[in-house]
Amino acid sequence: MPTHLENYLAYYKTCEDPGYAVLVTGDWGTGKTFQVKKALSESERYYVSLFGLKTSEEIYAAVFAEMFPIKASVRNAATAAEGVSFGFPLVANFGAGKLIPSIANALIKKQVVNNRTLIFDDLERCELSLKEKLGILNSYVEHYGCRVVVIAHDGKLEEDFKEAKEKVFGQTIRVEPQTDSAFAKFLDSLADKGACGFVKKYQQEILAAFNASQVKSLRVLRHVINDLARLYKELDVLHLKHDEAMKELVGLFIALNIEVREGNLVESDLLERRRAQIVYQMRNQAKTKEKEAKMPAFVESAKRYSSIDLSNMLLNDSLIVDMFINGRFDQRCIRESLNSNPHFMKPSESPAWKVFIQFNGMDDEDAEAAMQKLNEQFDRREIFNPGEMLHLFALRFMMAENRLLTRKLILIQGDCKKYIDDMLKSGKLPPRELTYNWHDSFDGGYGGFAYWVTKASEPLFVDVLSYLLRAMEQALETEFPKLIPELLNILEKDGEAFYGQICFSNGRPNTYAAVPILKAIAPSEFVDVWMRSHPKNWLQIRYALQERYSGRRLAEEMKEEASWLRTVLKLLEAESSKARGIRKLRINRIIPTDLKARLDEFDKSIKHAKK
Repeated sequence: MPTHLENYLAYYKTCEDPGYAVLVTGDWGTGKTFQVKKALSESERYYVSLFGLKTSEEIYAAVFAEMFPIKASVRNAATAAEGVSFGFPLVANFGAGKLIPSIANALIKKQVVNNRTLIFDDLERCELSLKEKLGILNSYVEHYGCRVVVIAHDGKLEEDFKEAKEKVFGQTIRVEPQTDSAFAKFLDSLADKGACGFVKKYQQEILAAFNASQVKSLRVLRHVINDLARLYKELDVLHLKHDEAMKELVGLFIALNIEVREGNLVESDLLERRRAQIVYQMRNQAKTKEKEAKMPAFVESAKRYSSIDLSNMLLNDSLIVDMFINGRFDQRCIRESLNSNPHFMKPSESPAWKVFIQFNGMDDEDAEAAMQKLNEQFDRREIFNPGEMLHLFALRFMMAENRLLTRKLILIQGDCKKYIDDMLKSGKLPPRELTYNWHDSFDGGYGGFAYWVTKASEPLFVDVLSYLLRAMEQALETEFPKLIPELLNILEKDGEAFYGQICFSNGRPNTYAAVPILKAIAPSEFVDVWMRSHPKNWLQIRYALQERYSGRRLAEEMKEEASWLRTVLKLLEAESSKARGIRKLRINRIIPTDLKARLDEFDKSIKHAKK
């Protein structure tokens, strides 16, 4: 069935000297140009893009070149002026007896035919003023009797365009995206037959999500279809056979993809989707009449898709970020995420926390079995991976809140700390890693799932998390005695290598740059090794200490070494007082006196904090 635009242009192309132009508008990406060209065949139109044109002469030259193709009519038209050669854009050879530019431009303007409809595209992207643009359009309408169709996103034009356009345009038609025909076109462009069949099979789910998004741009539709074809290539046959799961997957994938492309969701919004909804619901239930809980961006996006659960964990949070933020489609991660979902999960072969956290998609029997196993694992202290441990703790709070455990939240908090103490005491608690960002792998969530934390349990859970981090640091400190001999050996033999061990520097190990390991070395032993090291190493060791405690590091991550550093400086001064000659000079040169000032600042900050 012809569209309103097709019907009107079918009438307009029959008009002779209509005396007005037609304005075709619509949001960017709605297919305005495609629909106009579909309504007017190539033999019925002259098409000119105004994108980037800066002068009226460039516009007239572009129309001239469209109406009189270079290899045919342009050369014949040029015979009237000796020495003038036309190309595109038009170029005149100037000199004695040659045609001057103003005459050449006048010639171009008059070379106009009105046997076809003249289409001007991208009006808002032309760099001329509004008055100049409308004047040129009007000249083709009034002076030459042309049928003129102008394609523009009028929402991006000047404010005074609404009033001025009435003098030129006798009809304005707003174009809406023709999603069905565009979908068919995008489908034809897919090279992979398997992907093409997959996309076609779930056309209804794709268009439902696209329409729910309220986005008009067909360019976005094309991008998400191409992305879906990429996703198809990474799926297992087992996944593709599960029609119900694929319908959920397609809707989720398209909706989140669109929300990211439109700038409605950023990385931080994607990392805790389920938690964002839970916390918002809890806070909204507890809101006062005066103040309603602020709606997170993710919840606002989710409201647009009534038939799609945007918190569905078929694609876990980290995977969503990887695909839509980083553009990386990792087959292993995609398949692992799908296999962890109730559609594909085998409860008996999956971690109990991962089964229970998805109880909505589980049979009662499987969910109950998972909960029972979690309680047994807690009692037996069987889980020691930090991320899984935190899931276990969060779910204990959730059980208590929902009366699945007859225990108050404050007691659950104490139980979790006792669990951590027991793991530390038994030596089963893994020590913190040596890297600066060592807890990033389980910060906010683990295994693709955010921790199940509500408003009521959040402060208690955060306290337990902090307790776990401190315990892991203690677990590392128990390892220090095994590490110190090798570090002292490096200190004695290679000052530059020592620098690379305890400071952040490119191209070096930086092994202990984020770890307060020096406090575990007796200051007297440290100074003794330094003094018996070859003098060529001395300055590098001094530079290492200065760099290690630079900026605010002494007041923050290295504050536990403040007392150690103060003693080391005193011991160096003692070495200087008993030394003589060149040795005394050398020792004086390596004493990092600037660190005294930093220690004084540290002491002041401690006193101020106590007040």
